[in-house]
Amino acid sequence: MQASPPSTDIPESLKPWKAWALYGEEARSCPEIADANTEADADDGKNFCAWPGELKLDVRQGGMRFSQTWELQQDEAIPLPGRREYWPQQLTVDGKAHPVLGHDGVPIVWLNAGKHTINGWIPWMERPQTVNVPEAVALISLTIDGRLVLPLDRHGGELTLGESGEETEQASEREGDSFDFQIYRKLTDDIPAILTTRVNFKVSGKARELSVPNILPPHFVPTRTASRWAARLDQDGRLLVQARPGQRFGQWHAGIS
Repeated sequence: MQASPPSTDIPESLKPWKAWALYGEEARSCPEIADANTEADADDGKNFCAWPGELKLDVRQGGMRFSQTWELQQDEAIPLPGRREYWPQQLTVDGKAHPVLGHDGVPIVWLNAGKHTINGWIPWMERPQTVNVPEAVALISLTIDGRLVLPLDRHGGELTLGESGEETEQASEREGDSFDFQIYRKLTDDIPAILTTRVNFKVSGKARELSVPNILPPHFVPTRTASRWAARLDQDGRLLVQARPGQRFGQWHAGIS
């Protein structure tokens, strides 16, 4: 996700109190997903301590199978595909049966920190026109009656199930995958100095995970992330972002290590 400031910044006499001081505030070390209607540097985003893998949807007669892998930095509620009328069933986490919970009509599953694989089934008598998917998940593979659907017809958290076959494959071929980005930096001369890095993304084609190397200069450590797409910095300083077609931006605050 996002690297935390080095622990060497904490005086030795206070290190034993670190866990106590952060109790209930563990999410502060996680990336922030900014609200879609606000600027990325606003303070009303949601800290997201989970990294979603590709959501695989297999639509067939009588329902839809789904599977996905998640990496969690802390215990967290993870959203599932579906809604009140089409509730997930037969849910397993790492091969074991697991209960499906609900929050404001959204199906969720509570997972412990670590890496987990989720599998489930959404039954229906008649195939719906759309199915709800978590907005935080960009990478989705949709198969309908054994055929891969490309491109996906998605509007926020709603995915259309009405198209499949050669027409969608030909449409995908007409729209090529492209990726362009611009980086802007602002150094605030303060104590400590703060480097703000903004990246503007322009993406076309299918949703996919993209990599941008050296997003921060040497010796800078990220202290806050705000992005409308799931994004994280790895230990080599590469930015990994799960992008969808469109134009978005992300913003990173960093201090000198």
